[in-house]
Amino acid sequence: MVDERKDTLLQIFPTSLLICTYKDDFKKEFKYIRNLEYTDQQVTGVFRSKDSYLMKRPELSKIKEFLLESLDKYTNLILKTKQKASITQAWVQRNPYGSFTHEHTHANSLISGVFYFRNDDHAAITFTVDTVARIRPQIETYTRLNAESFTFKPLSGDVILFP
Repeated sequence: MVDERKDTLLQIFPTSLLICTYKDDFKKEFKYIRNLEYTDQQVTGVFRSKDSYLMKRPELSKIKEFLLESLDKYTNLILKTKQKASITQAWVQRNPYGSFTHEHTHANSLISGVFYFRNDDHAAITFTVDTVARIRPQIETYTRLNAESFTFKPLSGDVILFP
């Protein structure tokens, strides 16, 4: 008897990013965040708002509504739960040319996200595999199956949600 089964590629434990685009004008909200008080992070060259609870501000209520709708999509489509997610912290980070955000994780978060108020130059965000280093062969062609990092260039108005 001949075994008629075919080879199967089984992808387990994928990392799913959800990208949603804010469709409304956000000029007022952008003006508001431009006038916030910022602290200078000397090493990376990034400026971060002193306020880490910006979604409590009425000036950003439309953005908050969009972010909560996006979180609902993530929990429904990806996590397959009806449980609502909430926003515990939100701040603004200004990244002048030449600045960078160091590689990091959000260990105390179920879902994290980045909303791009302005990304005219299409600065990239990179996600890396969070695993223990191991022996790897010389990779000839990188794909989503063998790469240890993924770089994406979001547009203004995009929010990227990730685990």
